Amino acid sequence: MKNNNPILILINQIKFPKILISISILLSIIGSFFQLLVPLLTQNMIDNFSSLIRDKTYIILFASIFLSSAIFSGISIYLITKIGESIIYDLTKKVWLHILKLKSSFFDRNSTGELLSRIIDDTKSINNFITDTIPSFFPSIIVLLGSVLFLFYLDWPTALVSFISFPIYVAMIIPISNIMQKLSYDTQLQTAKISGIISHVLSEIKLVKLSNSIHKEFNKSNSYLLNIYNLGIKEGIINAIIGPITTIIVLLSMGSVLGFGGYRVASGAITPGTLIAIIFYMTQITEPIEKLSGIFTGYKKSVGASKRLYEIMNEKEEELNSGDNVIENSSIHFDNVFFSYDKQTPVFKGISFSIPKNKTTALVGPSGSGKTTILNLISRLYEIDEGDIKYGDKSFYTFSLTEWRNNIGYVMQNNSIINGTIKSNIAYSTKNKKHSNDIIHYSKLAYSHEFIKSFKNGYNTIIGEKGTNLSGGQKQRIDIARSFIKEPNILLLDEATSNLDSESENVIQQSIKNISQNRTTIIVAHRLSTIINADKIIFIDSGQVTGSGTHDELLTNHQKYKQMVELQGLYKNK
Repeated sequence: MKNNNPILILINQIKFPKILISISILLSIIGSFFQLLVPLLTQNMIDNFSSLIRDKTYIILFASIFLSSAIFSGISIYLITKIGESIIYDLTKKVWLHILKLKSSFFDRNSTGELLSRIIDDTKSINNFITDTIPSFFPSIIVLLGSVLFLFYLDWPTALVSFISFPIYVAMIIPISNIMQKLSYDTQLQTAKISGIISHVLSEIKLVKLSNSIHKEFNKSNSYLLNIYNLGIKEGIINAIIGPITTIIVLLSMGSVLGFGGYRVASGAITPGTLIAIIFYMTQITEPIEKLSGIFTGYKKSVGASKRLYEIMNEKEEELNSGDNVIENSSIHFDNVFFSYDKQTPVFKGISFSIPKNKTTALVGPSGSGKTTILNLISRLYEIDEGDIKYGDKSFYTFSLTEWRNNIGYVMQNNSIINGTIKSNIAYSTKNKKHSNDIIHYSKLAYSHEFIKSFKNGYNTIIGEKGTNLSGGQKQRIDIARSFIKEPNILLLDEATSNLDSESENVIQQSIKNISQNRTTIIVAHRLSTIINADKIIFIDSGQVTGSGTHDELLTNHQKYKQMVELQGLYKNK
């Protein structure tokens, strides 16, 4: 039968330390058996006090069993806790690695804050269940079952009386635990949403301040905070109900045992020591029942967390290493390609064109026409819906994704920066550790060496999260250096000089020209002055190729391109 339990599905993917688990269970069983002997020894001591009080052997035995019970139980709890922490560590690693391997479309659907909540908060919930709750499971079961057996052994009528209220307790706890599971799932969902909002706002805090949108963003998040508050109140109410119910049922059971047991002692059916032993076992039953109810509610809460993690683990990973190696430079062919980001709104509906190898090709056209999408498809950040993209005469989906991306340098619009040093950012995309001279060389090509030297710590300068310590132009030049140092076969440049001043742009353009030699270079640019000399210009409009050729050819044959050139002051009719 197929297992649909999200906790077990997740945990089954983890390698268990079977020997350590076996040892911990064995120790917990031994400790629990010692614990079960204590009431019997107490009974014997009470009923035979005058003779046993002088028996040093019996006293030593009594003390030894008592201490052994505590020691074995303590060691067992430590070992099970260690196992639980190990399981959660492995699970967190597995979830995090899986997320890193997911397709780009997944991150379009899920905010950073939500993912952080799932990685941290949900694994914490499971951790609490495994390390705090489960360690008490085996001892509780053994003590509960053992105590019940000894109760019936000592006096079955009194034992029956003690269990009168137990069915009532079970009947109430199960539906309450089901409610707790739903509350936990809803709380985790709301927490993930508020985490996503907070993460987004903090990443764009300057925009929020400049737009005077502090209260707007606060009010947007306040509804989620209020939902979390209300869910917490509901959970508190349930806990407030469970506690008194447990106490009442325990008192009823204990009162019934004391009343009936007292009658049995008075009638001579049992000894006073037996009644004391029965009360001991009743106490030992009460504690496991409370722990088991906690385990049950904890389990229900962790199911909600596991369900959300399982949803992530069920997402399909990118196949990084399966496929052929990329052997040599070839031309790129889009063959009747269909694509949409959301599977609903098409970007391309059967687009076809070719990009020659070792040449510079420019993609131009109105905003939103699909130029950047072409670069995203070439870099295989997204997969096409229909058609094919070929590298030479082979579909580039036949190539290993890792190998393919090793052959690509991509300067993106947002100029991604990793928190760390300038040096680590420039060398980030390289497989092998780069010598400082290489980093400096490519930094010079990207016109970034001079401003890097101006910093106190030079290439070891920490540039902060998202490069907050750098200007837009500086981030752009570091991004360009990062792409240059890979020495890629295919160089993708998406508005690579948009944040640069005229002087820097001219230098970078010359660097791009130099480094593009014997490389397939694809440029997206709104500033047409940067691509006039491209070997081929492809005009994209509303997801379709409406023209291609050199600058002069398009001026003659493509009216919309000519208009764009005129608007930018690059062409005047004579």
